[in-house]
Amino acid sequence: MGLYDRDYSRYDQERPFLASVTYPFIVGVTVLCVVFFIISLFQRSITGFVELSWMHLVQDNRFWTLLTHPFFHPTNSPFPIVFNLLVFYFFGKELEDRFGWQGMLAITLCAMVAGALGLLAGSAAGWLSRGDALLGMSGVANAVLVAGVLLDPRRSRLLFFVLPVPGWAIVAFSLLMDLMRVSSGDVGAGQAAADILGMAAGAGSFQVLSRGWYWPRRRVLSRQRAKPRLAVYRGEEDQPMVVPFRPRVVPAETSLPDNLNLELDRILEKISQQGIGKLSDSERQVLLKASESLKKRP
Repeated sequence: MGLYDRDYSRYDQERPFLASVTYPFIVGVTVLCVVFFIISLFQRSITGFVELSWMHLVQDNRFWTLLTHPFFHPTNSPFPIVFNLLVFYFFGKELEDRFGWQGMLAITLCAMVAGALGLLAGSAAGWLSRGDALLGMSGVANAVLVAGVLLDPRRSRLLFFVLPVPGWAIVAFSLLMDLMRVSSGDVGAGQAAADILGMAAGAGSFQVLSRGWYWPRRRVLSRQRAKPRLAVYRGEEDQPMVVPFRPRVVPAETSLPDNLNLELDRILEKISQQGIGKLSDSERQVLLKASESLKKRP
């Protein structure tokens, strides 16, 4: 087995593609929209089978349009898909950093459901034309816009990617434009109503995710990757530490001999001949006592 044939050196090569992508949900949705847009360019008649409207859903029983309408875009101009995907990326990457792909999926689904229910309810009540249709992910992009701005409402963002303005001002401007479209009663009023409801869904889903009501909030910022936490190992803390008992040995007190001078001469001669390491405990006590008695003399 060579150095580059080991299992740990092949780990990165065996990882799935999306696992190695920085923003897997954003990349996946972007690729899906681009592929469907290219298909629509060659099959323009497919638009009528994927857009959501009251007539298509209720009269023609095209229930799949509840899922397909955000991922297809009008083919008469590239501006809608380009603008929506740019907003989805620049405001969504911070959300995916914080909440993960699960949070982005929740925001997307909430925006899809809110926009679809708003269009169908408005068409059923007569507020909107039953011919109004939803096509494109502008509602999802507005939801991501609002949720991304709520991370830091006062931070400056680039309006139309040119003019720096506070994030809340971008949301207010987008909301005002959609309200004007709804009040005008034009053909795009249904799309504008879905965009407004998408904003509401983005704000609501952000509040839910930021409080961690459904899964723990991710802090990455990174995307915060899973890293082992370092800790000092202190052994089994529950078990008391057993300290062996070692009785202190106190040497017995040695009385000074009567012939102290002779004894000191003998001990000093022994030290000069054999070294201090050869002295016994009693001899050491005699030296200690003798030094103390000499200190006490006036």
